[in-house]
Amino acid sequence: MITVTRRHVGEKEWEKLEFPTFSLARQAAFGYKHVSIQCDSCAACMIQGVPCHETGCPEAWRDETRECRDCGCDFKPESRYQVSCCQGDNNDDELPPETESSDD
Repeated sequence: MITVTRRHVGEKEWEKLEFPTFSLARQAAFGYKHVSIQCDSCAACMIQGVPCHETGCPEAWRDETRECRDCGCDFKPESRYQVSCCQGDNNDDELPPETESSDD
């Protein structure tokens, strides 16, 4: 979860909000003078104005845009291992085991 702590100039109280992605957190921080954006799972940093997770952060997939392996269009994944936007809920990377037929 991404935490945004923000306040306007002249205000004494900090407002704390939580968002699932950096892009939503950046939108919430827009227009505020004093802002802190942090990831709960890693020591995230800003590189040339772009917030970045550490390599290996378990929450980094939430900020990815992936290419669908079925239709080729870009999509935002709803689960960590989702590789297709075309198959409904059965989108994980594991394929179902093949059934063996016996010739008796």
